[in-house]
Amino acid sequence: MIKKIKLNLKNKKEKIKLFDYSDDISVVGDTGVYSNIIMTGNKTLRVEGCKSIVEYTPTFIKLNLGKGYISINGAALKITMLDSQEVKVCGEIISVEFC
Repeated sequence: MIKKIKLNLKNKKEKIKLFDYSDDISVVGDTGVYSNIIMTGNKTLRVEGCKSIVEYTPTFIKLNLGKGYISINGAALKITMLDSQEVKVCGEIISVEFC
């Protein structure tokens, strides 16, 4: 299953309500391994529970979450923080896909 979130950058005052709850997005696998995805505006994305970086270019980043993948499309994307299970991506984020 793929969930795709697109941001409309032409209308900067447009507010997008993605979820009806205030918690972070969590992806839970059978082994109890979880991933939290925290997005701040369209400039910063933090992924906790990342297993590995599959692909990394200035316009596309694909991360392995163990039970699935997250793909980030944008411009001037950089991985600014890399920990044993946490990745922070900065740049102009256009879309985020879960597959």
